[in-house]
Amino acid sequence: MRFTGFAVAWLSAIVLIACAAAAATTVSACGSSLNAAGETYELNQSISLAGGTCLIINAANITLDCQGHSITGDRDAATLAIEVSPSADNATVKGCELEDHGTGIYIDSGTVNHVITNNTIHDARDAGIESDSSCNNTVIFNNTIYDVYTDDFLVGTGIWMRGEYHNISFNSVSNIGQDGIILSPSNHSVVSFNSVNWTHYEAGIYVDGGGSYENPNAEYITISGNNVTSPGVDDVTDGAAGIYVAGRHCNVSYNRVYNSTAAGTASTGMEFYYGYNNTVAGNNVSFNNMGIVVYAEGTVLRNNVADGNAFEAYAIGVISDADFSATGDYDIDSSNTANGDPIHYYYGASDLVIQGLSLSGANTAGGKVTCVKCTNMVIKNSVFANNAGDASSELFLAGVLLVNSTNVVVMTNTMQTNSYAVWIYGGTNITIKENNFSTQNTAGILVHSNATEGYETTELSLVDNYGSDNAEWLSFEGEPISWSVSKNGFRLSYYNVSSTEAVEPNIYLASGVIAVNTTANPALNTSANVTLTFAGSCPRIDLYYYANYSTSLSEIVANGQLCNSTSTPACNIISCSGNTVTFSVSHFDSYGGQGYDIPEFSGLAALFAAALAGAGYALARKRK
Repeated sequence: MRFTGFAVAWLSAIVLIACAAAAATTVSACGSSLNAAGETYELNQSISLAGGTCLIINAANITLDCQGHSITGDRDAATLAIEVSPSADNATVKGCELEDHGTGIYIDSGTVNHVITNNTIHDARDAGIESDSSCNNTVIFNNTIYDVYTDDFLVGTGIWMRGEYHNISFNSVSNIGQDGIILSPSNHSVVSFNSVNWTHYEAGIYVDGGGSYENPNAEYITISGNNVTSPGVDDVTDGAAGIYVAGRHCNVSYNRVYNSTAAGTASTGMEFYYGYNNTVAGNNVSFNNMGIVVYAEGTVLRNNVADGNAFEAYAIGVISDADFSATGDYDIDSSNTANGDPIHYYYGASDLVIQGLSLSGANTAGGKVTCVKCTNMVIKNSVFANNAGDASSELFLAGVLLVNSTNVVVMTNTMQTNSYAVWIYGGTNITIKENNFSTQNTAGILVHSNATEGYETTELSLVDNYGSDNAEWLSFEGEPISWSVSKNGFRLSYYNVSSTEAVEPNIYLASGVIAVNTTANPALNTSANVTLTFAGSCPRIDLYYYANYSTSLSEIVANGQLCNSTSTPACNIISCSGNTVTFSVSHFDSYGGQGYDIPEFSGLAALFAAALAGAGYALARKRK
């Protein structure tokens, strides 16, 4: 018989296929040895075990093809369906259904170049796929992993990889007790185009940095194109994150993270907890409690979208005030948006005028305009509203947040319904003037100053601001600072009243009377220079000291004593001209008087000085 060249090739192919088929070794029960290097093993039926490990790959270059058959265990924590031993490089596991094991596939340390593909792993107790340390170059592709948890949902991981240079792509991971995918730390790895849905605790995708806060071990990891929904649905204590990264030089881009809404307010779409120099770009992080939260210095955010997050003002940005004292060098530009508003976060900027903004609702966490280590900035003619935060979680926000910035003017803005209209966290030569702190701010201005912690505030000037219905108009935390206040109209809301109204519980304010209970709050007792405008004329001015806390003007006059340069304590007149007198006191408690004029003063006395008007005298009460 004669054969054409085509027929010869065709017959040769049949022979090769037959030889290849004949080369496969059949596996039909647990406990079978997979010891022949380079061999292909095929599972020819579904099998089960009641403890221990079903199949162990013991040599290099072995392929195990379950051909769609199942390996069923007894859900004991020690049960393994398939183990890749330390001597078995280049293993391939495919086409398996693994059910009711402690762990579905476990890869021992010291091995490299594995492929885990087209498997279905479900109802495991501890992990779907897990590797030990020093396991490198594993491809985990197109697997389906679901229902991995203990009865209390406190244990269970979809994919947990240690080692380096892994590629985890196009997998479906759902209904997991803790983390969907963990890299620990798995440097130089890629996690891409996976679907991670419904983890009960912790994160959808978690990069475990290890190491230290400043220098984590995880680095050069790419997380891209993943779809993460409903992470940490039961994590009501610590919160959860769709994607959580503690690493350096990581790239997190074009992911979609939705519905991180555990009852804990710390639940976030993405969180970059520590590390540095990460890039976060093109992500859609929406309908979570919070959007993207950044702690890791040097993080760059570009073209991210955060819409519909419950805590709108935490859509994108920095929320931890502790980090401001470190560096705060987060590069977050206006290509990022929250509910359609661009983000206004400036680090190290200089010589800018920011004006004409109207920002109501979501924006950069911390402040609708945030300036960190900026110089020569003007923020003016803008509206900042509804940046209220969450008091129960101590997550407070500001219309404008200034962190260790120099020569900044905030002027002619309207600020309402914020935690703080302006939040100053260290800085020098800051002027807040002619702003309308109109309604329902927790405090008009909050000032932090602590030189030992890296955020000292000096040379603060508050001029001609006005407003009403703020719980406090000015609040301090930390060290005394150098500052001055002049003609701020919002004081009128406290002085032109017929009944008691106070900026804090230990301060009594009424028409012509200010009394400070420094026994209850000793921090209010400090030296001060006080300038008072009164209805008489110099040099006829009498000052009075009263040794007890009193809210009664007549009691201060009747029971007090004249206060002058020779009295104890002393009231030293610095100047007196026309209807204005300036005097110094060694301690400051409170003042009482008649009239409604606004004083000008410096030092911590600015909180409590009052205009004195009437028959040419002023009354003062001082505590020893």
